[in-house]
Amino acid sequence: MELRTLVDVDARTFRTGWRRLVAISIDLLVVAGMEFLLLAALRIHLPHVKDLLVSRVAVLDAVVGFAYPIVLHRLFGQTFGKWLTKVRLVALDLGPITWIQAVFRELPWMVLVMLRNAMPSILLRRYGPDDWAARWMLWQLALVAAWITVDLIAMLSSSRRRALHDLLARTVVVRVGKDRRVAKMRWATT
Repeated sequence: MELRTLVDVDARTFRTGWRRLVAISIDLLVVAGMEFLLLAALRIHLPHVKDLLVSRVAVLDAVVGFAYPIVLHRLFGQTFGKWLTKVRLVALDLGPITWIQAVFRELPWMVLVMLRNAMPSILLRRYGPDDWAARWMLWQLALVAAWITVDLIAMLSSSRRRALHDLLARTVVVRVGKDRRVAKMRWATT
């Protein structure tokens, strides 16, 4: 089997913008559902630790929110949302991605979550107990909005529709499935 590159693939293969948006929406619902079920199980089995519930939710949010795309992208090239919308994440040689690529793809969101979790204590020290909550919310919204804007600009300006996190991880999202207009994907071998 020959090694294929992005140049060998029809440009329509990379038209994934709306499909990716729908896939992200589905994945957010899946992750929220998983977190709800896990949180309900924690409440049932550990009812006496209600004071630690907020920190448990933050940890649960981080673990489930990052494990879901990292594990599914590495093992299957798709999350549930990508599977339903018939798109797949592949390496630049159109082969499966590595664990490192899966982690690097989620790295910007990991940094944003770490900043989001650190900001309340930073703002509390700087502005005092009366004003930190409003500033924290503004900082959180500003960070997420800035990242999404930069990521979208990168994706829309790339001929292969590679977002910033795709450039960082050296990956690309492609259309797959029974759509005859799109080139059939084959895993590349070395």
